[in-house]
Amino acid sequence: MKPNPNAAPAITIRHVPCETLDSNAAVPYELAPDLIPPIYSDRMSLIAQCFGFLLVTLVLALGVHPPLSAGEAPVTATPGNTAQAAADYRLAPGDLVRFEVFNHPDLTVTTRVPESGGFAYPLIGDITSVVGRPVAAVVAEIKQRLEAEYLRQAQVTATIVEMTPRTVYVLGNVARQDAIPLPTYARTTAMQAIGQAGGFLADADLAGVVVIRDDPARPGVKTSLPVVAALRPDQLTQDIVLLPGDMISVPRLGVQRVYVTGKVKSSGAFTIPPNEQLTVSKAITLAGGFEQFARRDQVQLIRVGERMQVINVQGILSGEIILAEPVLSAGDTINVPDSRF
Repeated sequence: MKPNPNAAPAITIRHVPCETLDSNAAVPYELAPDLIPPIYSDRMSLIAQCFGFLLVTLVLALGVHPPLSAGEAPVTATPGNTAQAAADYRLAPGDLVRFEVFNHPDLTVTTRVPESGGFAYPLIGDITSVVGRPVAAVVAEIKQRLEAEYLRQAQVTATIVEMTPRTVYVLGNVARQDAIPLPTYARTTAMQAIGQAGGFLADADLAGVVVIRDDPARPGVKTSLPVVAALRPDQLTQDIVLLPGDMISVPRLGVQRVYVTGKVKSSGAFTIPPNEQLTVSKAITLAGGFEQFARRDQVQLIRVGERMQVINVQGILSGEIILAEPVLSAGDTINVPDSRF
């Protein structure tokens, strides 16, 4: 059978201590002919055999490996990290990555990931939307497209040459407005970053939290992603995974007040607590409660543009009346009449 010129060289090693060898000893390894200099023969001297064994070890250490099985997509690990971690690494604008195909040096590409999120690759054309994708997914795409039309088997590797700084920014009504570094091989969500910034302030508008992100389809254009302020465990699945350069904006609630007048201990304007519902009875409590001669069953709710409502607060609080209290809106006025009139 004719050898496949594209196949990786087969390497087998059988260790034989050098001191046990003489000039007639069997060769302690077998190499493909294209890796052995012509000077070597089946009968090597003791020195040549030892040198040859070291050469094989060096070749293996430099990354010459047998072909991978179908579907595998190798990724070179960065120093101090495992290959699996490197495969899981998600590309960000500014990362410098080198892609190589075994036995095809003309297909080596070193590229810095652009903000547009794509780059050109020989033979197969553009690789698009790589920002935020795991390295292994990009390697698998290159392998699949090469094998679809050009190569019988493409052993593609990717080396992360340089990682761009990975930072997000938390701005607005949080305890500490700050730049938050993203971990290299783990995901960080919007709520996790807000937690690292000390959490929401009391007057933060939880309904208005957004992630501002570069739109890879339109360079220079920002897109806004609403964040569900996950205050309950069932809301955590809706959290947004952050990308380098994201900005989290936490707006401040506008000043929202209601007014309480009449037979209460401390009439005046009262701020609606942020992210809470304020009812008529709660507003009266903020005003110090009813005075002695307050008409507790005839409390008036005055709302702009609507007919005045009369609310039996005493009956609701005592349980005599099964009725939900109205929730107040900014600008509402509560008047407690005098029972003597």
